[in-house]
Amino acid sequence: MSTLNIIWSALISDPIKTIGAFTSTGALIIGWMNLKKDTTKVSVVVKRAHNGPLILQRPQQEFLLFEIYNQGISPVVINQVGIRLPRKNSNKTKLINLYKNKFINLVDLPYSYLDMRGQESAIGTLECVGVPGTVPAKSTGIFLLDYSRMRETSIAYQQKSMSPKNAEFVGSQRAIKAFQEFQNLEMPQGKRLQITPYVLTGSGEKITGKKTIITLGNLGDAIAYEYYS
Repeated sequence: MSTLNIIWSALISDPIKTIGAFTSTGALIIGWMNLKKDTTKVSVVVKRAHNGPLILQRPQQEFLLFEIYNQGISPVVINQVGIRLPRKNSNKTKLINLYKNKFINLVDLPYSYLDMRGQESAIGTLECVGVPGTVPAKSTGIFLLDYSRMRETSIAYQQKSMSPKNAEFVGSQRAIKAFQEFQNLEMPQGKRLQITPYVLTGSGEKITGKKTIITLGNLGDAIAYEYYS
């Protein structure tokens, strides 16, 4: 007997009970969908870090601060933090090919990623947690990238020959590639950086933030430029 026939037979034999069962099932499905929606309210922003002892003691260093806001009612695991690269168009032979979005994961990037877990006060933030890791409900996760150090590391790696068998080889290639991609996102004269942040959750969901313009250079000059612009 088909599913449709089974439903029809149930409606004939006991219509009130059958309709009630369908109503309850529908309510459960809608409730589950709403609960899932409510528990995954995560957003991410990136900006030039300008608070805390670590930042203020090194005004020449360019630190980028990623902030992950968990506005949901359940903890969220953050496994990756990074940037999304813009799509590229190719009109060779009058055809337009759209390449899929590429993502650069900055977690564990050699000499550039700063593990802030347990060190949140170093950048003047107390009520937050360092990521990657679990961000509690109604809380903020932070991730800090030393952009100046990433530039220096990439240049240093490019200037020395390294065997693929070297333990640092994979990390060196990550550092070089990451900075090259960042360079492509620098605006004219290299004074500003236009990037789009993203995070990858433990459930495999990629969440992208808004495109942001970061002012580079000395911290004081950067703050002044952003204040008066």
